[in-house]
Amino acid sequence: MPFGLYDEGEYSWDHVTLGIFVPWWLVSIEVDLDGDGTWRQTQMLKHVQQIVSLESESNVTLRRVQQISPHFENNHGWEMIDVKKIVLCNNGNNIAKEPVEFIQYELTNGEIITIPEDITSIENVIKIIYSFE
Repeated sequence: MPFGLYDEGEYSWDHVTLGIFVPWWLVSIEVDLDGDGTWRQTQMLKHVQQIVSLESESNVTLRRVQQISPHFENNHGWEMIDVKKIVLCNNGNNIAKEPVEFIQYELTNGEIITIPEDITSIENVIKIIYSFE
């Protein structure tokens, strides 16, 4: 670490080994400090629902969202893909059922994922959570 980055007595890791082979999220945010400037940080999150919760905080702006997933083609390593869009949706008013809210996200590689996965139709986009332009 460069000199002066940490105060005396503070420690940091020189590396991290990630051994869980499930997708996760790398999210860069900007936090407004009530007129005293902004603070940027990057968080590693387990569920896309956590990104929706972060976005709902009035002083937080999502700056970059990436999905990190195991690279299954060669059975080792990780693949980092930028997220193009995350939206909160519902499947509309159905006479037999109440509308169901769900999350859909699109990656820059064209893949579109809906959570929960058994949702087959989108009637209404309730809110755009994140959009990468």
